[in-house]
Amino acid sequence: GYTYGAGDVPPKIPQGSGAVWKWVTDPEKYDYWSKAIQWDSAFQMQYLHDFLAAIEWWRLEPAHELVRNQPDDVMRRMVLAKTGAGDLAVAYLPNNEAIEIDVSAFPAPLKGRWFDPVQGGYTLIADRIENKGTRRLSPPAQGDWVLLFKKVEE
Repeated sequence: GYTYGAGDVPPKIPQGSGAVWKWVTDPEKYDYWSKAIQWDSAFQMQYLHDFLAAIEWWRLEPAHELVRNQPDDVMRRMVLAKTGAGDLAVAYLPNNEAIEIDVSAFPAPLKGRWFDPVQGGYTLIADRIENKGTRRLSPPAQGDWVLLFKKVEE
């Protein structure tokens, strides 16, 4: 399953009865809990669900060693996972930096697209990614991005 946390639940309903399901019904009282489920991050949980529901994520295994330009700062670290068969890979870039991936670890050429976890949209990478050497890829805009690779079906 998926979870969503936007702070403690009890402080979000200080004017309510103290139970999650008993909402504040007085429009003059601020109901923090019902406001929190309308935050952008609550909707982004749907984007996360939709992204993961479209891939066989359970087959992914960590493969961080394929990232060739890993920053020293742990807050900027990029992560990558791929399947044992090399037909699917996902990388997360937290800081809008380009990623350099050793694509020779994949058995076949790849097609890729960027996923925007904030807005929920995709941007196609037009070029086929040959499975030779290291490939440098830059996100299409500012923010954090997810890179999705799939094997090119011949």
